[in-house]
Amino acid sequence: MRIAPGPGNSAVFRDPFGNDVYYYCASQEWYKFRTGLATDPPSTPPFDGSHNTGGPADVNQYVKNVAGASPPFLVTDFLLCTKGADGIWGSKDPKDGVVREDYCDFRDIDDLTNFLGD
Repeated sequence: MRIAPGPGNSAVFRDPFGNDVYYYCASQEWYKFRTGLATDPPSTPPFDGSHNTGGPADVNQYVKNVAGASPPFLVTDFLLCTKGADGIWGSKDPKDGVVREDYCDFRDIDDLTNFLGD
């Protein structure tokens, strides 16, 4: 990764393909639940995407599993992600040309993330 000028002259990290690297932190409810400070399951999605307008359209939709439950592969309290080599969130199927926009819909994507598939 390299640091490059971003919007408003702020520094951003870029992946090897020139895409900005997006960072999301877990909500307080999720952090407390994962660290044992709260015993009730969170009633909110894991990530607050309101501060980050260039990432996936809905970061929580992007990382949920196919059944729509909490992501089993969410093992950290933050998410780093980029669009990968093709420059789109998700991937374009080489056979039919259909774009799968969310990681939960199409696991075979080139997006770069810090979580593991299930």
